[in-house]
Amino acid sequence: MVTMPVNHIAMNVCSSLKVSSCICVLMGVAGNSRNHIASECTRWLDPATITQRAETKLLSLRQERSASEYATAFEKVASQLEWGDKALMSFFYRGLKYRVKEILFSRRRPETLSEYARMAVRIDAELDLLEKRKPYKGKRK
Repeated sequence: MVTMPVNHIAMNVCSSLKVSSCICVLMGVAGNSRNHIASECTRWLDPATITQRAETKLLSLRQERSASEYATAFEKVASQLEWGDKALMSFFYRGLKYRVKEILFSRRRPETLSEYARMAVRIDAELDLLEKRKPYKGKRK
């Protein structure tokens, strides 16, 4: 049997699971001793590590599809941090698609992240609706 150290794949799985599931994943990796499993779980479940991973994730989040999907993912990660709404709104804005940012920038900024996210979702939905209603300008076959 090949001995396999705890790797990033196992730890990424662990970071999104409960502690008991994390231990099961680590035990499934051949060659891990109980002490090694315990130290890895402690390291990955440490509040400082969780905060650092959440900050890194927040910095890399971008709106790829709808603003609604982006807002949900953003708020999930933001809930792991103890940042104020003003800081979170700045990072939320940073990850939006340009077309949404352009309109959002011209509006009065609300007081909370949830209001700001709702505003971005509405703008994105309106832009999608306008795009669908746009007359066809290509060559017709």
